[in-house]
Amino acid sequence: MAWRIRQAGYADLEAAARAKALSWGESLGGVVTDEALRRQLEPQWLDRAAAHWRGVLDGGGYVWLVVDDGGEVAGVAHASLGRDDDAPTPLELVTIYLREAAQGSGVADALLAMTIGDAPAYLWVLPATPVPTRSTDATASSPTVRRR
Repeated sequence: MAWRIRQAGYADLEAAARAKALSWGESLGGVVTDEALRRQLEPQWLDRAAAHWRGVLDGGGYVWLVVDDGGEVAGVAHASLGRDDDAPTPLELVTIYLREAAQGSGVADALLAMTIGDAPAYLWVLPATPVPTRSTDATASSPTVRRR
């Protein structure tokens, strides 16, 4: 399977929200409750994620997608100015989700590079969540992890 990264438009946001929810189900079993995983696929939760990213686009920000050969969204990421008063860096990696089918392909490194470039960034993760790392781009920074 070939993966590519492209900028999201408004028409992509519902598919991005679905990819995020499916990624949760594939990656966070045992970390969050089954009920929380099911809830992610409910229309109000999908709408909430899409609305958040709509606000990002409305504000001039970027949302990045990983898509397969058929255009199906398999990943989503975006960064913004940090929302925390005590942020370790000015840039926060707010969102990065990747479907299981794309994991291990190297596209996560490319998605991270597209989203934050070589800027220092931080991200919040759940205590038992695997952390994205840069394994293929030695010149780029890895995000600082903050656990909730």
